[in-house]
Amino acid sequence: MTKPLTIQQLRERRKDNAIQVHKLLDDHPEWNAECQSAYDELVQKIEVDDADIARRERVLAITAREIKSIDRRADQLGVGQDEAASIIAQEKEIFETWCRHGVEGLTEDQRRFMAQMRQRVRESGMLPRNQQLEGTPTAGGVLVPRTFMDVLIETLKAFGGIREVARVMQTSAGEPMDWPTTDATNEEGELVAEAAPVTDLDTAFDLKTLGAFKYSSKVVSVSLELLQDSAINLESYLPRLLATRIARITNKHFTIGTGVGQPEGVATVAASAGAIAATGPTYDDLVGLEHSVDPAYRSTPSCRWMFHDLTLKAMKLLKDDQQRPLWLPSVAGVAPATFLGYQYIINQAMIPTGTAGKTVLFGDFNYFIIRDVLAFLLFRMTDSVFITKGLIGFLGFTRHDSRMLDPNAVKALTGAAAGP
Repeated sequence: MTKPLTIQQLRERRKDNAIQVHKLLDDHPEWNAECQSAYDELVQKIEVDDADIARRERVLAITAREIKSIDRRADQLGVGQDEAASIIAQEKEIFETWCRHGVEGLTEDQRRFMAQMRQRVRESGMLPRNQQLEGTPTAGGVLVPRTFMDVLIETLKAFGGIREVARVMQTSAGEPMDWPTTDATNEEGELVAEAAPVTDLDTAFDLKTLGAFKYSSKVVSVSLELLQDSAINLESYLPRLLATRIARITNKHFTIGTGVGQPEGVATVAASAGAIAATGPTYDDLVGLEHSVDPAYRSTPSCRWMFHDLTLKAMKLLKDDQQRPLWLPSVAGVAPATFLGYQYIINQAMIPTGTAGKTVLFGDFNYFIIRDVLAFLLFRMTDSVFITKGLIGFLGFTRHDSRMLDPNAVKALTGAAAGP
């Protein structure tokens, strides 16, 4: 029986195939059918390895997250790692008990432990004295383990393409915050003669206010049979389910939100740099969009393309003026691949090819800021609406906002709707 490749061996094999793709394009300025066939075969191998590597990296990420959670808890409470690990284990056990049996199911020792943890966290200075610790027991909530918050943040990243490149700020409270902004791309200094006075140039500042809009997971109904099944890990299952719902709606608003009564979406405020056909952007369209963005933004590490996966599918078929593929796999690591030398982000909240609206974004997404309020409220509901059907309801609330600090940093291509 053949021994499976290690994740490092997979990465090396993928890297070798990616190098071959780049070499293939470099060595064949005159592209032909044989080149295209070799390119397609290599890309298929890379995609298979990408999927395998991604699966294994998810497993490694879980282990890393647990280690990081222990380290953070140890620093927060000023204890050793062994004690921090024991505290986290107790928090998970309490959370499981609460999920299955409610507050009434908690033992006196568990209640005492919860009270001690809240007090210790407040004394550590990590939480304001007037703020609840991730839960409101008097209203049906409970101490949410820090690992729950880790799962929430991880899921928000996984389902939110914009989070991969935006500037993300996390705060413990949700008061409005004013953020100064300015567009300095047209400002320059001056040559000054000896003993001559300098010219005044007042920078035009603006203020963007970051609030904290409240989002809910909607009610998740769990059967009593599921709660009674000890084989189900609720501490892992429930956060993922709640967080996935919140991740999808927040990413949608961070992308196409109106900014009125909801976060401001990056595509909403990005100025259009041109119109494209319903079939998707052409090579010329992409070059035009690239050069519509000031070089000051294009030269930054956070400059990217952003589009829907269906748009990527159409763009993978694009060729340059020598009929060579524009899509190139990265050489180092699974991602990112590139178009015209720039990395790209897949964002399923973007309008796909064939739909009227801003289809492709390009620019420096570090000028787009997302705010998360790190206070997750979770409720367990057992009223007659649920219990008569043999169900228990769970409901989570989080708070978020987003704003574009400089609308010139990101530009868009506007697509047309497909015909009948």
